[in-house]
Amino acid sequence: MQNMQNVALENYQISEGCWLSNEKRKIENYFTENFQEFTVTFQQEVDAIKNYLDTKRLAALQRRREEEQRRLLNAKQREEEWKRKANFTLEIRKKVDEGSKKKRIDKIDKFRSKMVEPEIELPEMDSDSEMEMEDKNKICPDWCRPSDLKAALRRQAFIDPEEIFGKVQPLNIEEIFKDRRNKFRQRSSSSNWADADALTSEEEKEYKLRMGFN
Repeated sequence: MQNMQNVALENYQISEGCWLSNEKRKIENYFTENFQEFTVTFQQEVDAIKNYLDTKRLAALQRRREEEQRRLLNAKQREEEWKRKANFTLEIRKKVDEGSKKKRIDKIDKFRSKMVEPEIELPEMDSDSEMEMEDKNKICPDWCRPSDLKAALRRQAFIDPEEIFGKVQPLNIEEIFKDRRNKFRQRSSSSNWADADALTSEEEKEYKLRMGFN
């Protein structure tokens, strides 16, 4: 009796193990098939998204190219329009200038036709050789010689002009700008050279010393 129970238990365990193995194999096959199907579906969706994005990118690129072509075409048309207007303006100006020039020439010709040229007898001019002889025969004073003239200029450079022409009088702004309305506008100085802006004796001495006047 005990042996029969043991045999039955063993058979049950074997049958149970076979069932578990079959179920496990079924589950593995199910997940394997589903995973493969999921992988294929996922790859298809990825490819579809990639194709969609590529299509959008190409469409945007094509749209930008078309916009750039339209922009260049419009710029070229504007440039041609500007050139046409410029040429038209130049042609009109040229025609106006030619018409004005022709009118001036006609007026000058008409004026010349009315003019009566007087008959004037001019004396005969001396030849160049005769003029050169006259220049050589002229007496040149000593002070005109280059050496004497340079020496005189050197001496004059150190002579105070006030000794020759006298002292320069202060400017009278009312006399200079008598007819100007803005003669009393704001200035950097007082414009009173006889009083507030007059040179001091020290400034005059410094100026004469700097110029080398004796």
